[in-house]
Amino acid sequence: MSGPDIFLSYNRADAARAKQFADALAAEGFSVWWDATLRSGETYDTVTERALEESRAVVVLWSPNSINSRWVRAEATEADRAHKLVPAMIAPCKRPIMFELTQTAELSHWNGDRSDAVWQAFVSDLRRHIGKSGDTPIPAPTSPTSDNGGGGTRHRTGRGAMAIAAVSLALALLVAGVYFLRSSGASAKLTEQPVQVATFAAEGGPAAALLATTMKNTAQEILGDAGYRTLPVEQPDGDAGFALKGTAVATGGRVRVFAQIEHLPSGETVWSGQFEDAEANADLVAVAASVVVAESLNAVRDAEKQDGLKLASKDIAAFIEGGNATAMFSSEKEGRARRIFEELVRRLPGSAHAHAMLALSLNDEPARRTEEIEKAIALDPAAAGAAFDARYIMERGNNADLAKQEDLLLDALRQAPEFPFLSMRECNLLGAVGRLEEAREHCVRAMAMRPTASPIGWRKSLTEDLSGNPGLARETIDRMVRYHPDLPSTQSELFRLYAFGDDPAKALDVLPVIARVAPDATPGELSALEQFVRARISGSAADKSRAASAIAEAVRLGQMQVEFAAPALVLLGQPDAAFGLLDARAAKQARSAPITAFLFGPTMAPLRQDPRFWRFATQAGLVDYWNTRGVWPDFCGTEVPLARCKALAAVTQA
Repeated sequence: MSGPDIFLSYNRADAARAKQFADALAAEGFSVWWDATLRSGETYDTVTERALEESRAVVVLWSPNSINSRWVRAEATEADRAHKLVPAMIAPCKRPIMFELTQTAELSHWNGDRSDAVWQAFVSDLRRHIGKSGDTPIPAPTSPTSDNGGGGTRHRTGRGAMAIAAVSLALALLVAGVYFLRSSGASAKLTEQPVQVATFAAEGGPAAALLATTMKNTAQEILGDAGYRTLPVEQPDGDAGFALKGTAVATGGRVRVFAQIEHLPSGETVWSGQFEDAEANADLVAVAASVVVAESLNAVRDAEKQDGLKLASKDIAAFIEGGNATAMFSSEKEGRARRIFEELVRRLPGSAHAHAMLALSLNDEPARRTEEIEKAIALDPAAAGAAFDARYIMERGNNADLAKQEDLLLDALRQAPEFPFLSMRECNLLGAVGRLEEAREHCVRAMAMRPTASPIGWRKSLTEDLSGNPGLARETIDRMVRYHPDLPSTQSELFRLYAFGDDPAKALDVLPVIARVAPDATPGELSALEQFVRARISGSAADKSRAASAIAEAVRLGQMQVEFAAPALVLLGQPDAAFGLLDARAAKQARSAPITAFLFGPTMAPLRQDPRFWRFATQAGLVDYWNTRGVWPDFCGTEVPLARCKALAAVTQA
C-alpha cells in the first residue's frame, strides 16, 4: 500500500493536540497524514478520502469537541468498517455509542513526552496493528500523521495501547524494563488464534431473527474487546481454534439464547450455556451470553500460556468449567472448582496454570495452597500469574506491612506481567496509599487485558472517581453493569457514584436493584442509604442529622462499611462523626491492612490537614509505607504542602 501509515482524525478545536500527536508519531517512524498538509489548490474531500482509504491505521482523537463532529464520526465509522480504527482519548468524554466497546488508549494526561509509558505502549500497539517494526528509521516529516488512538478494533483490540508503567518507585525501576518488554507482545499473542462466530439459528419469527443478529454482532464486539480476532464461520481459517454457534428462540414474550463453543481441531463442544429473559431485554441476553463466552475463552487462554503445553478438548472443557466456578465466589462453586482442578493436576501434572487455579480454590487449606503455589511457579513463573495472585492473597492476610505487600506484587508482576489481576492488585494497593495517578495506570492496564472482568472494572471505576474523574468512573461502571447487571458489586458502585455525585436522585433508582441482587443487604442498611441520598437532595439540616444517625447505627451493627460511611458523614457536614468511625475501626482492626483508598478521594479533602487524619494514617500503616518508600500521597504537594504532610505525620508518630 502506497498510502500513509496513519491517518489522523480530529476536530479543528483540537488542532494543537493533533499537531502534538502528528509530530510525535512522525518521530516514532510513522508516516502520518492529517489535513494540515493539504496544499493550495487540492480538493479537501478528494484528498482526505484517498488518504483515509489508503492509510494502514486511523487514529481518532476523541474529545468533547470531536464526539460532536460529523466528520470525525464518519471517519471513525469508515475506519471501523475497514478494521483499522485505533482510537485515543485526549480529553474525558463519552464516546459515540457505537465505539463504546472499542478499546481506546487513555492519553488525556499525555503532554508530548515520548518516553511516557502509556505513549510507548500506544506506539507499540500501532506497530503491531500496521505490521511495522520499531527499527524503522525516522523519516523526515514530509506529511503529518493521523492517530486514532491505540487499541485496535472490535475485531482486534490492542492491549498494548492501554498498557501502563508498573510503578514509579525507585525500587521498581529495574522491574519496569522487564515488565514492558514482556507485556508488549500480549496483543499479538492473544490474537494469534481467531474465533469463528456463526450466525445463530432463529426459531420464533421476527423477534428471534433480530435476537440472532444481535447475538452475532454483540459476540463479535465483546470478543473483539477481549482481544480475540473474530471471523464469520463462512470464512474458514485454518488457524481458528474455536467457533461460537447457537440458537435464538422467541416465544410467549420471552427470548432465549442457546450458545456453545466448539473446539475446531476436535469438533467437540467444550462449553454450552442458556440465557433467558423478557423480550424487551433481548439486548441484555446477548450481552450476558457474550460475556460468559469471552470469560470462558479467557480461561483457556490463561491455561495455554505455558510454552509447549497442548490441551485436549476434555482438558479445555475442564479449565472453562473450573474457571467459571472459581469466579462465582460461593462455597458450593469453590468446592466444584477444587474438584475440577484436582482432577486436572492429576491429568496434567506439568500444567502451571492447573496448579495455580487449584491453589486459588484452597482457601481453607493454607498448607496445600502453599504447596500448589510453589509447584506452579517452579513449572513456569510466566504462566503462573494465578499462583502469584493466590500467594499475595494469602500473605497479605497475615501481613500489615504495605511495603512488603508491594514487594510481593512487584516480584509477581516481574514474573507474570500478563496476568491482569496482579495489575489490579497493584492498582488497589497504590490507591490504598494515596498514589492514585499510578493506581489508575495499573487499573487501565488490567482492564485492557481483561475488559469483561467485574472485579477489575469495579476497582477501575472506584480509582477513577477517587482521582477526580467521575466521568471515566461512570463510563467504566456503566460497562460493567451492562456486562454483569446482577452483580451486587457493580450495582453498589453505580449507587455510590450517583449518591456522592452531582445528581444523587438517580441513586434512588439503583436502590431497588441492590435490594434484589444483594441478598445480604439488610433493611437497616437500605434505609440508611436512602436517608443519605434524600438528605443530599433536600439539603435540610434535619434530614442530614437523621441520615447521619442512621449511618452510624448501620456501621455499629456491622451493616455498612466505613469506606462508604465516613465520606457520607463528611458530605452530611459531620466530620467529627467520620473521625469517630475511623478511630473505632483503627482500634478494632489493629493494623490488619485495612482498606484505605477512600481517604484520598475529593470528598475527604477537608479532613486531610486535621491531625486526626494523620493519626489514623499512622495506625493503618500508611505513614510507615510513605517513609519507607520515600513517596508520599498525591495530595501532598498539591492541596497540602509536602513539608506540612511530613510534619503532621511526624507528630502522630512521636
